[in-house]
Formats: sequence, structure tokens, C-alpha cells
Amino acid sequence: MALSEMDAFEALEALKKVKRDPEQVAAWSDMIYEFVRTQDLIARANPPVEEIRQITEHLRAINQSAEKYEADELHRLWRVSRSDKQRGQALLPKFTQTHKDDDGVFSVHLRFGAYYLGANRVVHGGAQALAFDEGLGYMIMASDQPYSRTAYIKTEFRAPTPVDVDLIMRGWIEKVDGRKTFVRGELVWEDTVCTTVEGLWIALKPGHR
Repeated sequence: MALSEMDAFEALEALKKVKRDPEQVAAWSDMIYEFVRTQDLIARANPPVEEIRQITEHLRAINQSAEKYEADELHRLWRVSRSDKQRGQALLPKFTQTHKDDDGVFSVHLRFGAYYLGANRVVHGGAQALAFDEGLGYMIMASDQPYSRTAYIKTEFRAPTPVDVDLIMRGWIEKVDGRKTFVRGELVWEDTVCTTVEGLWIALKPGHR
């Protein structure tokens, strides 16, 4: 059965059961690392026209190679491979150290490179919201809450969040009311709270996608 024919519970359990070749996963992680570097380096670059054309030809060759191996969602390595802190994908910034203290506050270290630039050395607001969605969702899973989906994330930008600096994202569960898990979070640079969020995750029921 394809993932598109499963409900959320069936799909998540099916993804857990897929057996991966360790050598393939390691090679994939190496490739993603270089992919992320490519995104960052291109975001910083101002090459001459001839170099741009050469890079474009290299990218076309890569696309032609990758196109031959398209797979259904169940058997893709993108984001399913979690052997490294990049979590098998290049969409999100890399989460490094993670910690949960005795008060239930979950912390993760992260860094936004030039790929996530909005303007004037400040991280794009949408990239921050994306990181919160991932980080707080991971926190909920690590807190033994049932499978849940994001209902909303309300974001308040209190101070500019700079690129190319070490940041800490903190999150905690405010309360659980039936299927609803209410959370809060903040993104901190040194002593500055740059961004705060409040969010709601809804526990899935059988039949939900």
C-alpha cells in the first residue's frame, strides 16, 4: 500500500519499519552535507558569467542523475534518514546540541547561514517559523505526546535574528487539554530574545492524514 492510501498512523509506522542500507544512509548523509554547503556558498557568491554557466551545467548533470532514481515517499531517503543532525534533508538549518532540563524546557542549538538571509544580515522570518515548527514538533514527540500535527504557530519578532551566529531555541509545553497540546518557544542570541512563539498541536485520530 502506498503512503498516500494510509492514514497518518499507518504512514508513520510504515516509515519506521523501512529497512535502510547503512552504507547508503551514510553516503546520503555525506551528499546532504555537501548539498547544504552548496546552498550556503551560492547564497554568498558573486561569480562571473562564465563560472555561473559552468555551475549551471554541473547542476543540470546532477538533476539528470537524480531524476533516474525517483522513488515513492515510503522509500525516499529525503528527511527519512536521520543518522545525522541534518536529519537527511537540506530545507532546515542544522540542529546540533539538544537538551531537556528538569523543568521540561527543551533546548536546541542551531545556526542560520546565508541561505536563510532575509536582508541586512537578518534571518528570514519564514525560515524562523519553519525551524520552530520542526523544533517544537520534535519536542512534543520527545515528551511522549501522541502523534500530532501543527494547528498554528503565532510568531512575534522582537529583535533582528542575525545570520551566521550560534542561536538557542527553547520550547516548553504550557498545557495539554484533551487532544490539544499548547506550547511556547523562543529563539535567543546571547542575551537577546529575538523571536517568541506560541503554538497548538492537535493529536491525530485514526483516519486522519
